[in-house]
Amino acid sequence: MYRAQRWSDVPSSTEAISLVVHCETQAEVDHYLGQLSAGGQQVQCGWLKDKYGLSWQVFPMRDRTRPDKDPAKAQRLWRR
Repeated sequence: MYRAQRWSDVPSSTEAISLVVHCETQAEVDHYLGQLSAGGQQVQCGWLKDKYGLSWQVFPMRDRTRPDKDPAKAQRLWRR
């Protein structure tokens, strides 16, 4: 026997869990931000909620955890 699930019983999604898309180019970032946020909402800094309420982060693969040894280059990277 199947029991119908009421939509009010479905837990809502939170930012505690999010999906990540790593992109190689700014064109890819723009593409995924546009496609995934269709029917949803772009938040900021590559974050969005899709039409189902799931949280996503779309960002380029630049390695921000290990900046370049050149301090000027590293500062420019963090300002983007």
